[in-house]
Amino acid sequence: MDSGTLAFLLPVVMQWQLCAGENRYCQEAVDSVAIVDFCPTSKTEWDAAARRKNCSKIASTQNCSPADKFVYHCVINGYRNETLEVCAPSRIIFGRCVEFNVGGGVIQDQISAPCSDPFPKCDAIYDSWTAYKFPDCYKLVSMGQKTSSTTVSIPTTTTTGKDDSLSVEHLLSIIAAVVFVLLLAVFVGVLLCCKRNQGSTKSKFEESTEDSGKVYEDDVEKTLREDESKALINSRESDEMHQLDEMQGKQTKNHTTDTGKLNQPVMNNSHVLHDITPLKETGLPLL
Repeated sequence: MDSGTLAFLLPVVMQWQLCAGENRYCQEAVDSVAIVDFCPTSKTEWDAAARRKNCSKIASTQNCSPADKFVYHCVINGYRNETLEVCAPSRIIFGRCVEFNVGGGVIQDQISAPCSDPFPKCDAIYDSWTAYKFPDCYKLVSMGQKTSSTTVSIPTTTTTGKDDSLSVEHLLSIIAAVVFVLLLAVFVGVLLCCKRNQGSTKSKFEESTEDSGKVYEDDVEKTLREDESKALINSRESDEMHQLDEMQGKQTKNHTTDTGKLNQPVMNNSHVLHDITPLKETGLPLL
């Protein structure tokens, strides 16, 4: 597994272990601690030691983790000067040797013991209870490889303890969880992007519609003003035409009257004088 993937998985798994309660003080684990001269270095030895420690008896009564994860460990201590047998909740370890911190009451990474080639050799990711696979970590004990005249007989019978499939199952479950989170993040990102684009398009459409409406209103207002102006001009022209017609009518009427007067017969002054002559002869006074 490359360093980039490991760097991504580390905070995810640490958060998961914290939520699962696997990174807290466990009194039952502290009470089960026993200093030993050496730890198992094979699955067969681990099975025998686990049966002898009988962690399943404590697992059914403790409250630190689910019973199936409360298992036998043989690891170094936080000071790297002793090897310990302990019943404790199993954890995922990333690229370091594993230790049991008695003060913290928890299985954890040995921060000062990163895995490297050629020493100490250990996997980039593994279950804490499988520490027997990495004997180099036991050699870190500052007292050196312990030698003791006391020998421990280890039966070679096969037991039904946990096997490597548990580690694979944990790893697969972690990978599945990470893939699910990534897919969910991608889906949410795409959804948000689509909504943002839709919002932008809608905003542009509304702005365009608003501008079109404004232009339409301006055109209507302009047309109304032009119609009012034309109507006013037509009204004025109509009034002027009406006044002109009235003036022409009056002029025609006056002209007709004057013409009639001119056509009346003029009395003959000689006739008048003729009519007055007999009156003069009679001596009657003239009126």
